[in-house]
Amino acid sequence: METKTTTKRRGITLARINDWFKSEGLTPRHNLKSLKWAVNEFSKEVDLEPYDLFLLLVANKEISGAHTHSYGFHTSNGRYMIDSMARLYFISEDKHNRL
Repeated sequence: METKTTTKRRGITLARINDWFKSEGLTPRHNLKSLKWAVNEFSKEVDLEPYDLFLLLVANKEISGAHTHSYGFHTSNGRYMIDSMARLYFISEDKHNRL
């Protein structure tokens, strides 16, 4: 019986998210705390680096070996990842708005 081993990953930080937006000359329009939470939570599910998932979500960057793109288009796996992180983002947003 094969067991899945997971690597303990450090989550993405607000500072790193802010640095990326600044380096791209962009102003974020979304709640960065909710974005951070969504990416970090989803990274636990798929065992991928949070920063790679962040770049998939905000910059449409392919994740090598994760089959997120084919001929420049999202695969079903890529769409699943993006949709899942977006769902988690809105769950977090809803929690923040209720406080």
